[in-house]
Amino acid sequence: MAATAIANIELAGITIVQMAGLGLACLLVGQPLLAIPLLLAAAVAGGLIALVPTSRLTAFLPSRLRRSHQVVVVEDSAPRHAAAGMVLMSAMLTGLNLITSMSVLGALGEALPSEHLFPVLATLYLGFAAGMLAVPVPAGLGAREAASVGLGIVLVPAVPVDLVLSVVLLARCWQLAVDAVCFATGMALISLSKSSRTPP
Repeated sequence: MAATAIANIELAGITIVQMAGLGLACLLVGQPLLAIPLLLAAAVAGGLIALVPTSRLTAFLPSRLRRSHQVVVVEDSAPRHAAAGMVLMSAMLTGLNLITSMSVLGALGEALPSEHLFPVLATLYLGFAAGMLAVPVPAGLGAREAASVGLGIVLVPAVPVDLVLSVVLLARCWQLAVDAVCFATGMALISLSKSSRTPP
């Protein structure tokens, strides 16, 4: 459980950095000299977070807790040559996220005017990053939507609030569908793995 919690902390950090970078870049899409460096900085930061030896945090847990949960303190860290690969992977994921999000919203057609695409994307990304900070709320449920709408009102007042709200709700439904598919796929893989190891 400790290893899973630490992995989730890393993933949350990477997600927040990438989403914030994407949101700011979409907000400044008309100023590429600012937007492109922001995207690159988010990609680099995401890769570097993956290299931080967060597994060593287990060493700071109380010894009784470590013994009761059989937590093993990992001392090894990623090799230095892995940095370029991590940054490249982070950049690819950031780009894939942007392309996928644009494709999903582009499928709305005339319901989402093209001039509102990047402003709406900016509110979605920044709201997602803010929702990740709502630690007590599972998946930022409600907090993310409120943050996106609030940021939309403040940052992109030209975009109708009802449009932002509709897209935010669509994004939540889309994420729930993706989560369900991923969970079902994972369970199927676990089941197949167990059955393949079971002797005939």
